[in-house]
Amino acid sequence: VYPAKVAFAPDNSDRLYIFRGSGPAGPQGGILISDDNGQTWHETLSGYPLGAYAFNPLNPDEIYVATECMFDDEALLRSTDGGESWERQELPFRPYILDYIIDIAFDPRDPNNLIILEENQIFSTSDDFMNFAEVTPDGYCWGTGVSINPYDSDDIIIGIDMQGIMRSGTRLQTSDITSSFALDLYCDDVAASGPNVYTLRNGI
Repeated sequence: VYPAKVAFAPDNSDRLYIFRGSGPAGPQGGILISDDNGQTWHETLSGYPLGAYAFNPLNPDEIYVATECMFDDEALLRSTDGGESWERQELPFRPYILDYIIDIAFDPRDPNNLIILEENQIFSTSDDFMNFAEVTPDGYCWGTGVSINPYDSDDIIIGIDMQGIMRSGTRLQTSDITSSFALDLYCDDVAASGPNVYTLRNGI
């Protein structure tokens, strides 16, 4: 099955999702969905190896998922019916190493605002991808996670592989690498809440 991520539907504890990654012989992928707490399953998005996902915090039928390690065909996909059908969101991804979409973050205050964290690019939208902008800061490469502060939609925190964190108070119009974090530690993930920043580093 090659599960990458597992999730319950935020509004229905009987509905389960298994997001599948790449198999050893190439893309396997897809999503397994159960509506009876794992007794039976059906599949969607077969052939798309998936990693990152995000549910709209106000409308859990809206889900974004993203491919991992596609090398030349990475994709961001959106469902508005709880994962039964999907449409691609066309973004101008540039080829890099793995062509890997790492994380997706909804703004808890306004779910029309999203940040898409790719290995060498960052995209932002304020209207649920009717329009979007690339907001990649200078020096960004290989983020590990992104968080939008639930108290301040302009405050964006990004974990950076082997560099600590990058923080912007202007929705990535300007940014700086935060020097108070050790630059020799791998930052696995980040979260922001008010003035506080939480990091998972080296599994701790």
